[in-house]
Amino acid sequence: MANQDQDPGTALREVETTELLEWIQTARKLVDVHFPRESAAANSAMVLDTARTLMIADRLDAVGASLRQLNRTLESTKRG
Repeated sequence: MANQDQDPGTALREVETTELLEWIQTARKLVDVHFPRESAAANSAMVLDTARTLMIADRLDAVGASLRQLNRTLESTKRG
């Protein structure tokens, strides 16, 4: 966990590392359930690809939410 005296860049990297590990755990569960007989190398590649895809989807969802909020703000300033 980041402390208050820590460099902001270091704190951000710690958060990103924690998020990455969470995505890898989630991806590992998904891959293990759906592809239980794959070789270790194939399994690892699928876990990394799945984790990357989940992260991108999450980021895109956050971007979409921000854009919707901006759109609502712009619409309210046009009316107001």
